[in-house]
Amino acid sequence: MRLVLDGDIPAAADRLDAMGDLPDAAYARLRAAQRFVEGGRRADADVELRLALAFYRSAGATRFIQQAEGLLAATA
Repeated sequence: MRLVLDGDIPAAADRLDAMGDLPDAAYARLRAAQRFVEGGRRADADVELRLALAFYRSAGATRFIQQAEGLLAATA
């Protein structure tokens, strides 16, 4: 997807959501959050993490929940 190549991962996640590809959208949000945390953009990371966590919790994706919660803790 061109948005990922351009570095706009949150927009790519939005597009994936619109297409109904919720697992890939959540993964893109998790990766975007990781980049935001690394770049010191805590508020942006929190937005993406909360959206990713909503999907992962509904799917019972324990591994990804743990990753997202770890990043969420890093933003606190």
